[in-house]
Formats: sequence, C-alpha cells, structure tokens
Amino acid sequence: VGVHKNRHSFRDAHSNGIVIRKTKTMGLGAFASQHISAGDQIGEYKGEIISLHQVQARYWKTRKCRKADRRWKKSRTQRQQTMSGDYLFDMGDDIYIDAEDMDVSGWCRFMNHASEIVDKEGDSNNSQCNVETVCSSLVRGKNISMRNKEDTPNQPDIMPKLWFLARRDIARGEQLLYDYGDSYWSSN
Repeated sequence: VGVHKNRHSFRDAHSNGIVIRKTKTMGLGAFASQHISAGDQIGEYKGEIISLHQVQARYWKTRKCRKADRRWKKSRTQRQQTMSGDYLFDMGDDIYIDAEDMDVSGWCRFMNHASEIVDKEGDSNNSQCNVETVCSSLVRGKNISMRNKEDTPNQPDIMPKLWFLARRDIARGEQLLYDYGDSYWSSN
C-alpha cells in the first residue's frame, strides 16, 4: 500500500501536531511534531464500527460470510484496501472499531505497540508506553455502519468512541506508543 493512499490520515495527523513517517523496525509510525503535555488528548481511533459476527466472517474466517460481507470484500478489493484485520480495536460487548480502511480511518491507526511493564507493586513503569486509551460509554445514536440489521444482527444503534491521552509529557520527535493489550495478540 503506497503512502499516497494515506494522504487523508497524514493531513489529519499534521493538523493535530503529529507526523506519520517510517520507523526503523515497525513500518509507519506516529511521531509528535510538537511537545505534548501529560493528560492532553492526542486523537481518536476512527474507523468502521463492526460487530463480532462481522469480524469472524471478514477476518477470522470462523463464520460464514453473508451478502453484506461479500459486498464489503468486493468494495475493499476494488478500492485496493487491505483486509488483514490488523487494525481492529475490541471495544467490548462484541463491538469493534476497524481502522484498516484508509478511506474512513484516521491517523491514530499508525501508533505502534510498546509493552507495558508493571512492577511488583502493580505500578506501570515503562517509559516507552507514552499513550493510554480511554473508551467512552457506548452512546446511543445514528450509526451508518450498523443501521442494516442484516449486517449486525441483535446490535443496537451505538457509537463507541476511543480516545488516546498522553500518559506523560511527550517530547517533539518522540514516537507515540501504547500497549495493544492481550486481546490483540491472542486474535492475531
């Protein structure tokens, strides 16, 4: 996938004081282009809101694809979008944010993983992990990707939000990293 396909995400990142560039070992990454203070909101993880059933059919291949899943695959193929499942964020309650589609995702998909080290007192002390996630309550409202009940059986109209906050001061030029969590590694 060429960098040109990410122009929307790159512009969005730049307007938020972030630059997307190649890393030495992790492909593309998100870097602070200015100082970020501890507690500052950095950005929102944007993408298509999908159900566990859709994840199982589209990515994990553990459920049979429905008509809507086949349309989704055809659209992704025509638009030369990847279909790896690497950009799924599990929001709980069988709801996921899928940030793989570059036409609907934002720059936060470029933040890479750093393991969080916890000491024997239970305190996190890994200076590499400089970003934390904050999930909002599931908010009732219109959600275009979930209105078709064929696509999302038994799912209410909800819109989860996932925000990233600076855990500590982040220097200009520092890569933004967070712990993807155990569920990411167990499903990949």
